[in-house]
Amino acid sequence: MLRLIHSKSMRLATVALDGKLVGPSVDEVRATVGYLRSGQKVCLNLQHLSYADAPGIGLLCAMRGEGILLVGATLLIDGLIKLHGDQSARSADVEELR
Repeated sequence: MLRLIHSKSMRLATVALDGKLVGPSVDEVRATVGYLRSGQKVCLNLQHLSYADAPGIGLLCAMRGEGILLVGATLLIDGLIKLHGDQSARSADVEELR
């Protein structure tokens, strides 16, 4: 289960993820961030994110690539994001060779 807690200031919306980013919660985070992005910068606070499955990590990586700030990641989540990023880079390199 994932709990989303968001707060807004004049220029920044912060969404704290608390729990596990798996299954349907991936779409919930995507929708929430999409709504908040319409007029502000968005920051995801990952301090209390205990786990994310492959689609969850993929979402975090995509959001980071779109300029969304990711802060407070645990060592596990940070490692999974870095691993996913490395694999994505390798996949792109392999595609270029074909």
